[in-house]
Amino acid sequence: MKKRYFFILFGLLFIISFFIDKQVTLLSQGLRNSNLDVLMKFVSIIGASYFVFAFITILFIFRKKYRDLLPFWVGFLFSGIISLLLKIIVNR
Repeated sequence: MKKRYFFILFGLLFIISFFIDKQVTLLSQGLRNSNLDVLMKFVSIIGASYFVFAFITILFIFRKKYRDLLPFWVGFLFSGIISLLLKIIVNR
C-alpha cells in the first residue's frame, strides 16, 4: 500500500516539475555570485567524467583489482550513453 502512494506521489511531482522548471531556472540564474562561480568551476572540473574515470581507474590499478576494471568501464560507458539519451529526450 505504501509503495502505491509513493509511486503516485512520485508521478505527480514528476509532472509538476515540467511546469515549474523554467521558473526555477530563472530564479537560480538571478542568484549569481562571482566568488561562488570560481568555486563551482573548480568543482565542475573535479567532477568531470574524464577526471572521475581516470581517478577510479588508477585506484583499481593501485589496489590490483584488475578484474573489476572491465565492469567499471562498461558501467561508466552505459551510464554516459543513457545520460546522453535522456538529455536528448528531455531536450536539455
